[in-house]
Amino acid sequence: MDRRIVKTKQALLDALKGLVVHMDVDRITVSELCERAQINRSTFYKYYASPLDLIEEQLSLFTGQILTPLNHAQTRAEIEAMLLVMFQIFFENRWMKQLFDSTNPSLLLNMQKRLIPYKNLQLERNVLPYFLSGGIAIVTMQWVREGCTIAPERLAREITELIMRSRIENSGYSPTKI
Repeated sequence: MDRRIVKTKQALLDALKGLVVHMDVDRITVSELCERAQINRSTFYKYYASPLDLIEEQLSLFTGQILTPLNHAQTRAEIEAMLLVMFQIFFENRWMKQLFDSTNPSLLLNMQKRLIPYKNLQLERNVLPYFLSGGIAIVTMQWVREGCTIAPERLAREITELIMRSRIENSGYSPTKI
C-alpha cells in the first residue's frame, strides 16, 4: 500500500483513538476526525463513507490478527501461545474498550460475529467449539472493560487449562473444527 495512504489511515486511526476516549463512537463526526487528523474531508471520503466505516475496518483487521493463529493451534503450547497473542493484541488496543461500551448495538454484534463463528452451526453434533469461542469472547470483552488488570500471560494460561480440561472430557474437540 502507498505510504501516503498508510500515513493518512494511521492519522485517522490515531484521531479516532483520541476521540473515543471522550465521546460515544456514534457522536464522532467526519469533521472532528479530519480536524484531529489534520486531513481534508475529501481525503477522508476517498477511503470511508463514515466514521463507522473506519471502525469496521479496524475491527476487521483486529479480528483477523486474532483468528488467523487459531487455525493452527492444536497442542496445549500452541493454544496457550495463540491465546497469549490474542490477549496481547487486545491489551495493545485497549482503546477499543469504548467500542464495547458503545450505544451502537451493531458494533458489538459485528465484533461478536467476527469472533464467534455461526457458519454451519450444528449444535447437536459439536457444541463445545461454539461454547468455548463464545466464552472466550465474553471473558475477553469483560477483561478489556475492566482495564486489562490481569496479565495477558495469566489469562492465556487459565483459559488454556479450561480448554485442555474440556478436551479430555469431550474427546474429539479440535480448534480447527470451529
